[in-house]
Amino acid sequence: MIDTKRYSGRITKGSRGSFFTSRAVVTVGGRDRSKLIDGVDKQIDVVAGALDDADVPIRGALCFVDGDWGLRFKPFSINGVLITWPKALKTLLRGPGTIEAARFDDVVQALTTALPPAP
Repeated sequence: MIDTKRYSGRITKGSRGSFFTSRAVVTVGGRDRSKLIDGVDKQIDVVAGALDDADVPIRGALCFVDGDWGLRFKPFSINGVLITWPKALKTLLRGPGTIEAARFDDVVQALTTALPPAP
């Protein structure tokens, strides 16, 4: 499940809260954008429901198209959601998958039927 955002500004991983109650956050241009991760989680739930327990691993990614990542920054995860940029995501997606080729068409058909495009 990939959610793309066209936000500008420096993207960082940080933490909020106290020592005992801290949580990881993603900031864009200094603003906490962690609610976007909740949105990806909701989309994952919709896809999982559409697949109706087909035992298919579903992962989430939040891809910032116009963000500033700096020179040495790497993609990171918060609560299992990958935070990344297009080129890094493309490299990851070209790697080996976990769905057998024979099941791939079944998964595509189930998603196409359950989640038609908006009119």
